[in-house]
Amino acid sequence: MAKQALPPDTTQKSREAVIQNAASSQVQAPIASDLSASERIALLEQRLTDEISRRTELEARLQRSTHEFEYLLQQRTELLQELVMQLQNEIGQRDAVETQLRKRTDVMHDFIKQLEREMEERRDAEASLRLSEERFRSVIEKSPVGICITNHDSTFEYVNPAYCALFGYEAHELKGKPFTILFPTEEAESAQVLYRRIFDGRVEMRGERTLQTKSGQPITVLTDSVQSDSGEGGDKGKKLLVFVLDITRRKQAEDMLRRAKVIIDKSPAVIYQFALKPNYPLEFVSDNIKQFGFTANDFTSGAIAFLHHVHQDDRDKVLDSFRHLSKTKAEHLRREYRLITAKGRTAWVEDNLMAVYDETGTVIAYQGVLLDIDERRRAEEEINKALLKEKELIELKTRFVTIASHEFRTPLTSILLSVGILRDFAQVINEEERLESLARISNGVHHMTGLLEDLLMFGRAESGDIRPKKSLLKIRSWCADFAAQVQERYGKKHTLLYAPPTREQEFVVDEGMIRQILDHLLSNADKFSPEGAPIYFNVNLDDEKLVINVQDSGIGIPKEDLPRIFEPFHRGTNIGNIGGTGMGLAIVQKMVVFLHGDIAVQSDVGKGTTFTVTLPLAASQE
Repeated sequence: MAKQALPPDTTQKSREAVIQNAASSQVQAPIASDLSASERIALLEQRLTDEISRRTELEARLQRSTHEFEYLLQQRTELLQELVMQLQNEIGQRDAVETQLRKRTDVMHDFIKQLEREMEERRDAEASLRLSEERFRSVIEKSPVGICITNHDSTFEYVNPAYCALFGYEAHELKGKPFTILFPTEEAESAQVLYRRIFDGRVEMRGERTLQTKSGQPITVLTDSVQSDSGEGGDKGKKLLVFVLDITRRKQAEDMLRRAKVIIDKSPAVIYQFALKPNYPLEFVSDNIKQFGFTANDFTSGAIAFLHHVHQDDRDKVLDSFRHLSKTKAEHLRREYRLITAKGRTAWVEDNLMAVYDETGTVIAYQGVLLDIDERRRAEEEINKALLKEKELIELKTRFVTIASHEFRTPLTSILLSVGILRDFAQVINEEERLESLARISNGVHHMTGLLEDLLMFGRAESGDIRPKKSLLKIRSWCADFAAQVQERYGKKHTLLYAPPTREQEFVVDEGMIRQILDHLLSNADKFSPEGAPIYFNVNLDDEKLVINVQDSGIGIPKEDLPRIFEPFHRGTNIGNIGGTGMGLAIVQKMVVFLHGDIAVQSDVGKGTTFTVTLPLAASQE
């Protein structure tokens, strides 16, 4: 076949323009048959170049296929370049060139067909990829789980709406920002190190973590991650797909349950539940049942029957209440009974039962709140005893008022009589009579003052309002001085026979209380002994104890009165007209008890009485 030459007026530039136009049109339509072989090749070359440029974007998504395509295209391009060079060199040899061009054209046609098939396949793949991406994006966008994609430098590349809603950000506020924005400032550095370790695969981003929202509110989330690689090489091509689920409410609920359990377990109230079945089995018992020596499993396992540990005197009452609940389906029941603990101790308990309903409103079980009220019951008993004692005190006070009014009336009468004599007969009576009247007034006042002091002391003793006033005493010296004062006081009527301790010793004691104890005992000895009879006052020190004996030779105390001798306002049956309120010995006993001592009495009617007081003494630290 003869060679066909290009028109002589066609320059190289115009030839290239023709080739470009031809190639551009060839992409859209078959190659025109009226073109020469060289024009066809030039057009094909241009078509390939344009096609390569147009497919650049596709090659970015399908990189692997693109690599293959580029290799193939390079091979074909080199082939075309070789053909072009050969054609340029063989333009003068048209026939040979045409033969060769036909062969090359056939090869090129095959290549184009192959390329068109590949392009079609890629278009199908792209369509499928777009569909898959749309579906994937739709799932991610609508997912209730927070999802984000982060880069190798920990910055956000993508966040779904759920992720934004979870942390209170807009998407644009997170994109390009490091994920450490979700950590407190002081934790940002450590969080960055953690991300690097997760990204490198050294640790997993799986489990519970505490992050913070845009407002700084801490939230607890459950995280998991998947690493992907785009194939670009190095870290830049790696991504981290992170899933985040908000479990703050669940954690709060768990915390509330834990706190409730702690409160229940530490509460004195035992929570339990029993079913409306034969024998009323316990389905639940709180752990604080251990306060009674049991474990929850003891009852829930059936190893121990609850009713077995109800006091036998209360068992029928409790069982009847269970039966009443089963029969009536009552909503609430309160009862008190005695429970036998694991160690055999009897404890009063208060039991409040409340009905448990199913979804249909039917009572299926009862929950009980069991409270140990043993101390309360004992306190109530103590209160009852106190009330009884108060009643007795009121009776005693009534007796005291009666006795005291009598005791006050006598000296008051004497005082008023003496005052009347001094007022009306001051000019008539002599000095001796005036002194006698004044003496009667003084004695009356002294007597009433003593009564008032006894009353006040008794009241303080009863209320426990006695405050010790400790001082350092030399026992032997103090007792000698006190005995001298007593002898001076009672010397006209009695002789005080005093036996001092054999040694001197210093002790810290309440000197005032000891004085009052001795005053009352010696006053009784004086009051109930005949004039001229001796009074014995002995003091001994024995193993850091002060032992005091006061003995008289008086009327003595009848045996029937001895058990009540220290009761307030009690007076012996044989005292006759001897005055007194019956408070002295009661006050003495309370003071002795307050000083942690002891008092004893021995008496024979008509012979006398001996009181023995034993007091522990605290030795001086000096």
